Amino acid sequence: MGQYLFNLSKKGAAKGQTLREQASQLLALKMWGVGAKTPNRNSFTPGDRVLIYVGAPEFEFIGHAELASATRQWTPEEAGRYAGSFDGGVLFSQTQIWEHPVPMKTVLPELDLKETNPRAIAAGRCRWL
Repeated sequence: MGQYLFNLSKKGAAKGQTLREQASQLLALKMWGVGAKTPNRNSFTPGDRVLIYVGAPEFEFIGHAELASATRQWTPEEAGRYAGSFDGGVLFSQTQIWEHPVPMKTVLPELDLKETNPRAIAAGRCRWL
């Protein structure tokens, strides 16, 4: 089972909504778009766990999920429901949106950087419990 960090940033944001609102909608849909240049996109498998993070200006972890699929193209029905710009992505079997997001500034001091692989973090994989 893999563990990954999925990030939503201004680059992929829709106007008129916060990043947290957009990410929460994707979690509620149980869909997450994955771009063609996303590191490890071909490594995602059902059962992998994902921690959801939204970037500036919020800088918060907002929930977690379990993958139901590998990365794939959206079906016509899924493409009709997915509001983002990606042609494909992953489906979630389970999602949880946290009522109280956890700010990055709270998490960083708790990390034991000697036990964390910086290459894994840079590649989009994250070791977490």
